[in-house]
Amino acid sequence: MKTGTSVPVLVPCGTKRWTGENLFFHSCQDVLCSITSKLPLKEAVRTSVLSSHWKRIWTCRANLELSTRTVYSDYDWERCSSHRGFNLNKRKFIKIVDSVLQQHEGAGTEQFRIRFALDNKNSYHINRWVKNAAALKTKGLVLELYSVLFGPRIVRYDFPLKMINSNLCYLRLWFASLKVPADSRGSLNLTKLSLREVDITDEDLNQFLSECNHLREVDITDCKMLTNLRVPGHLNQLKSLLVAICPLLREIKLSCGVTALDYRGPFIPLQLAIPSQTTNVSISLLTFHSALGYIFSDLPSTLTNLETLTLKSKQVERIDMLSRLPRLISLRHLTLGLTI
Repeated sequence: MKTGTSVPVLVPCGTKRWTGENLFFHSCQDVLCSITSKLPLKEAVRTSVLSSHWKRIWTCRANLELSTRTVYSDYDWERCSSHRGFNLNKRKFIKIVDSVLQQHEGAGTEQFRIRFALDNKNSYHINRWVKNAAALKTKGLVLELYSVLFGPRIVRYDFPLKMINSNLCYLRLWFASLKVPADSRGSLNLTKLSLREVDITDEDLNQFLSECNHLREVDITDCKMLTNLRVPGHLNQLKSLLVAICPLLREIKLSCGVTALDYRGPFIPLQLAIPSQTTNVSISLLTFHSALGYIFSDLPSTLTNLETLTLKSKQVERIDMLSRLPRLISLRHLTLGLTI
């Protein structure tokens, strides 16, 4: 053998050579997935042209956001002003969502978000997306639905509560209908719940909350069917409650403690079972009511640990006599917004 003669290396057929480029790619794949996850969906998809190794990097993104902002082209925006153009865009949107979910490879998805004008006529597609999100072990499900048309023919999406699994921690639901099955005895792991323009009865909401043992944040906005809101006592982890613009609501009763309470609407009775846990209260009275009168007459005097109070209302009368003085010994910040 001559000195310096190279010895050929035999590689079995089908064996992949690990070049420097391949080794670098596989060692950095998690980093690339993390970077592309922070890009808008369209930009993340465009990175696939940079290298053959990047072709499917975008499919492992942790957050899936599909909306007009992330899907529409300039042409789509131009044609959506007409009824025919809007319907074409809707079909395109549904097709894109189906394609993205079919190609997505990530398990343990952080958040799956849909924001588009969809209603119960599109329930077949939305149900399939919700099912796929559950299969991806999604932690956050956001369905920000809305309607560009109004009337009796527009039926809100009927959300399939039975599809929620133990992986889901955050649910945000807009423009939908929510009914709890009569035989429902589930124990949900939700920590955050947001309902906006959702048709739900007092009984269904009470049953739904009773099945959520770990809620920390609850947001109920513009739910026009609610008349009495009762929060069960076992929600001892609840930190924040927002109730806004529920026109038929007549009473709020909390059987558990809450750290921060935000209410926006007409003046209604407020009952707190454990007022000593409440440190932050914000109230915006949308009807004519004396803000000062509320502080000195209607605000629960048992809020001994209240530190921050924000109160906004329309002041229509002068307060000459104060029936009683509240003992807010821990109050540090007071904000009054009075419209005279």
